[in-house]
Parts: sequence; C-alpha cells; structure tokens
Amino acid sequence: MHLFLSAAVGQFMERGRSLKRNERNRVQIFEVYPLRYPDNVAREVSVVDACLIVDPDNKMAYADKVELFGGYDDLIRVPAAERNKGPILEVLQQHLKKIGDNGFVFEVASGPGQHVVHFAQSFPSVTFLPSDCDVSYLKSIQAYINKTNVKNVLSPVYIDITQPLSQWPQHERLQPQSCDGIINVNMIHISPWDTCEGLMSAAGQLLKPGGFLYMYGPFKVGGVISPDSNVQFDSMLRSRNSSWGLRDIDDVKQLAEQNGLLMDTPVVDMPANNKSLIFHKKR
Repeated sequence: MHLFLSAAVGQFMERGRSLKRNERNRVQIFEVYPLRYPDNVAREVSVVDACLIVDPDNKMAYADKVELFGGYDDLIRVPAAERNKGPILEVLQQHLKKIGDNGFVFEVASGPGQHVVHFAQSFPSVTFLPSDCDVSYLKSIQAYINKTNVKNVLSPVYIDITQPLSQWPQHERLQPQSCDGIINVNMIHISPWDTCEGLMSAAGQLLKPGGFLYMYGPFKVGGVISPDSNVQFDSMLRSRNSSWGLRDIDDVKQLAEQNGLLMDTPVVDMPANNKSLIFHKKR
C-alpha cells in the first residue's frame, strides 16, 4: 500500500508533522492517517520511510513515495514469541509495577511486536517505545499497535544498537536518564557481540538511576552450555555465522558493570532452557 505525494518538508512542519532524516537518506514521517480496510473498519496507519529528495541548493526538500504501513499484510507472527510472552511478563511485572504511573520503557530489537503490545496491555499507565533495525519488523510492530488499538505504545523507531547514541535518530523520549526500563529479548545470541556492547552502553546512558535492564534468551553458565538442545542450537548458530552463539552470563555481567549496571541474583530460569537476566543502574 503506497501513497504518492510530493510535498515540501517545510509544509509538513507547518502542519505539525515531524520528519527525521536517517543515514540512508530516507526520512521518517511521524504522522497517522485514517484508512479504510476491506472489512470497512477505519484504522489509523502510520506513514513512515519516505525517500528524501533535496534540491542542489538544499533550500527545498521533498518527501516522495511515502509508504503507508501497519496494515494486515504487515503482521508477522512468531510462534515462539506467543509462547514466551506470558512467562516473560510474569518476570517483568514485578519491575514494571515499581516504576508506577507515567513510566517509560524502551524495547531494543522488538522483533515483530508481539511482546510489546502484550506488555503494554497489562500496564496501560506505562509508555512503551519499540525499536528494531529491520523494516519488516517495524511494519509488523505498527500493525500490532493498530490491530490491538493499544494507546500506550509509541510508533516504532529504527535503531541500530551497534551505533553510539549520538548517531541514533533524534527522538524526544530517548534522552540521557530518560528510561525507567529497557527490554531486550532474544538478540545477543543471534547477532555479533557488538550488539551486546551497544546495548549495555545505551542502557548505561538512557536508564535513570535505579532503572532496570531486562534480557531474555539462552546463555552459557560458567562457560558451560546445557542441556544438549542448547549445545546443538549454539553449534547451528555458529555454523551460520561465526560471530553468533550463546553468550556467557559472566561476560554479560562484566560488560554491564563496565557501564554502571549491576546484575540481580539469582538468574531466573525460564521455559525452553532460556533465562531472564535483570540489571539495575547504580543509584
């Protein structure tokens, strides 16, 4: 689904729409439009990811080929996310309850969006900001927001967690010490180690003193992978990409401490041989 238009950036700004340019010379337009789907139900759909065309003297910029997303066709359903969203929330809720009303939680590598809308529905007084570096997931997140009509999940943002905070797209909610919590599910074992380094660096800067970082996934414990299914999983990951694989909790803990975060104990065992790690920023 596409909307073709050619409008000056200045005109967008006069209308109160916020345009953000990223490193791919594309611009995110944070605006919603009412669309009518085949079932004749009107829904708001975010407009994002438009080509930014700037004239030679840089006095005029145009958004062209604006892509509307968040429709039914963009929904991605991951069975594992459906299975683990409940157990994850059981661990998270004790920390979400502590931040109280008007809390703000940032999710790194949100995936398709099944988790964030589930968490948000249980904690309507907390605002959640999802993110990912995969455009198909950004579309799916917005589709889940639209489908569930959840009001406390902001439109997803493109974030490459390996980049320093100074190179992230500008967002009014992502400021130093602005986050009560950060959530990261199933990322660091299916990506290079620098994603964990970026996550810890961002958490150290974005979390308020006392704020929490929640991580979920399979881990090594004391250099040992168990049970055998996790050994096989780690081997499969490394065969696909030598920089992937299960990370040792001790290494993650050490990296966290270098960024002012302390790990809670004990580590929480989760279904399917996964674990929950909770860190808190030093006060």
